Amino acid sequence: MEHGPGFWSTIGDKRLKYWAWGDGWDEQFFEDEGEEFTVWYAKEGVLVGVLSHGTDEDYERGRGRIESGEPFSR
Repeated sequence: MEHGPGFWSTIGDKRLKYWAWGDGWDEQFFEDEGEEFTVWYAKEGVLVGVLSHGTDEDYERGRGRIESGEPFSR
């Protein structure tokens, strides 16, 4: 699979990281960790995107899972 598009955006001391593949999503899961969070996006049962704030480990793990076409699981 080719690499998907991604970006980082920093506002003050806050940073959002986004990595996604495909044409939209039909399912999302929000993990709230206080001042940090991760949103996972899936389409037809496959992980296609991750948005993170303060959860760099989720971003890196999600990016790898997206690139390998892994199924979406919570």
